Amino acid sequence: MATRTWNPVGNTGAFATAGNWVEGVAPVGGDDLDFRLGTADLVTGTDQSAVNFGKVHIYSGFTGRLGNSTADPFLFGCASCVIDGGGSNVLYIGSGAAPGNDIEKLQIKGAGPNRAAPINVCAGTVVNMVMEAGNVNLIAGTITRLVAKAVAGSGYANIINTAATITLLEMLNGYVQQISTGTITEARQVGGFLKVDAGTMVTLRMLGAAAKCEWNSTTAAITTLQGIGGMFDMGKSIAARTITNSEFHNGFMFDDPNNVAVFTNDYVRYGGTINRSTPPSESYVP
Repeated sequence: MATRTWNPVGNTGAFATAGNWVEGVAPVGGDDLDFRLGTADLVTGTDQSAVNFGKVHIYSGFTGRLGNSTADPFLFGCASCVIDGGGSNVLYIGSGAAPGNDIEKLQIKGAGPNRAAPINVCAGTVVNMVMEAGNVNLIAGTITRLVAKAVAGSGYANIINTAATITLLEMLNGYVQQISTGTITEARQVGGFLKVDAGTMVTLRMLGAAAKCEWNSTTAAITTLQGIGGMFDMGKSIAARTITNSEFHNGFMFDDPNNVAVFTNDYVRYGGTINRSTPPSESYVP
């Protein structure tokens, strides 16, 4: 295993060209990949989905592009991928489909200076993703566990889920918006703003006073809504939406001013505030 540092001569952009790496050797499985400085794009030989690297590190000084588009991203497997961010070009990344060729851990510390230069996760599987700062688009694929936590001083941590499946979303703070055909199997929200405009959200557990969720999607019902803290907002749409099972506690607010929530089962209420002109049936627990 060795470290290979990207620095193309003449900006040829080809992964397999030995001269495009400082060490004069093209990477093989098990090697670490460093993208440190410069503006050189990696645009040829981007499908390395059958190769499992060690650590892939994209430094803030690198302003080149990885991959060509959401349909032609830089695909690779690795034990760890760290993106420091700060570059001005868009990154298109993803992993292989076969087990062992996924991205085991993806840590995003920054992703471009603005929304015009996000990271795009386009395909494959990321087992653990930690979002600390920047802008990320989840185009497709599976995120087994996503932790959203804007670190102190980062200013923002924005995630847009277009058509990926997030098995478990843990929100400490930051912003997550789901559009199109995205899926969140379970969300555990301590803080931050979760905005579900489309797609599916199966289970939502709101656990902290700083948590806010705005649910506008009419695609599918929420199977379980547990409100321990925070605010669940259904007031931005007049379309009917179904909640199968629900449980409300002190410190939680259920905001449905248009009376559009359809409860399949009586909700269990230990406390909390319900803003509806016509309260539905409930099973009150004193």
